[in-house]
Amino acid sequence: MTRAGPLAAPPSVATAVSSPSAARGRAGRWRRRVARVAAGLASALVAAHVVLGVLDAACPLPAAALAPRAPSGVVTAADGTWLRVGLDGAGERRLPFALEDASPHLVHALLAAEDRRFLVHRGVDPRALVRAAARCVVAGAAVEGGSTLTMQLARLVDPTPRTVAGKAWQAFRAWQLERHLSKAEVLARYLEAVPLPGNLRGATAAAAAWWGKRPADLSADEAATLVGVLPAPNRFDPRRHPEAARVRRDAVLAAMRDEGWLTDAACRAAQARPVAVAADPFPDGAPHLALRAGAGTTGLDPARQRAVERLAAAVPPPDGVAIVVVDVATATVTALVGARVPRADGGDASGRPRSAGSTLKPFLYALALDRGLVARDTPVLDLPWASPEWAPVNFDPGFSGPVPASEALAVSLNLPAVRLAAALPRDAFARLLGACGFARVRAPEGRRDADLALGTDDV
Repeated sequence: MTRAGPLAAPPSVATAVSSPSAARGRAGRWRRRVARVAAGLASALVAAHVVLGVLDAACPLPAAALAPRAPSGVVTAADGTWLRVGLDGAGERRLPFALEDASPHLVHALLAAEDRRFLVHRGVDPRALVRAAARCVVAGAAVEGGSTLTMQLARLVDPTPRTVAGKAWQAFRAWQLERHLSKAEVLARYLEAVPLPGNLRGATAAAAAWWGKRPADLSADEAATLVGVLPAPNRFDPRRHPEAARVRRDAVLAAMRDEGWLTDAACRAAQARPVAVAADPFPDGAPHLALRAGAGTTGLDPARQRAVERLAAAVPPPDGVAIVVVDVATATVTALVGARVPRADGGDASGRPRSAGSTLKPFLYALALDRGLVARDTPVLDLPWASPEWAPVNFDPGFSGPVPASEALAVSLNLPAVRLAAALPRDAFARLLGACGFARVRAPEGRRDADLALGTDDV
């Protein structure tokens, strides 16, 4: 019998290696294992999908997530100039934000600094969570959260505690948000709602407060300053802590460069600029008109408004003054001052009842013309009025006797007006004024129309 050499394989092993059926058996076992793993993963995914579906139905997104809070009221002049930016219901300045009107630098700064994989994840970024967990373990403290922009938006619309359970709920809400909103909508909602120093909310309010700009006009360094504030608004407030804000801004600019959104030269130029923000450029023009309007576009002419403000300020105290300028062709208020000092906290005198004076006489003559009592050249009597109750007189002493109606109106004679009012049916003039929109027709009974003819009633 031939002895096997020292390197010869045992017959069983040699047979197994050389046998095609054995090789097919091993391959089959691997395929079955892979199939079992794939089936397990598929079952887990199906189960996760079912669980998420149940949670989505049981815990729908808050209404605020899909219907953002009403913004602050903005009053604008006829040319679009902001007159006043008010506060919203929470006492904050929150202004609408539209992604299509934003500077590309703002979007690039946000993605580079806060969520570089925003466009590829579905609300939660597993890589970011693993990286954050590893850094927290190394540091022995919570130094990074791993939140995506969508998770940050979820925390804004449905606040949760900063715990593991809170983070899990935040991730679920982020998944829901990305089911209902596009990536562009998530970005727009976030940039409109994100809290900033003081009572500012959103990029539009910050751009206006710090630089007097709209988001579309932000430069790279301004966009980086705004985004740099987001992790800790009070700590990086560019007004109170300009040096800390500069360090953060430069880090964001460097991230933009690393992502290819800024060249080296552009990055260095932006980093060389100072962090310069305005003290408070929110306008407070035409305060009384702006308060009346609340929000929306007015017909105010900024140049005319400045002119009447100068006129009002020139009136020496303690005399008061209120000025309203109206375009008679359109009935549009084009300038309004409600007090001698326009920005004083005093009341708005422009809306208080005032004696109408001679401004009502044209209405009276129009009614007399309509009733056929007078024509342009009809003589009317400017003579004393004999009455035991009262004795009206003209502004200038004396009487002119018979004068044409057109002249009596032109020089605002009182006695012809009293006589015309007396010739009309009782309260006809008062009813006309009421039909024209006069809300305060309160002249005494008995001589109501005569009183109104002289403008002694308040309007």
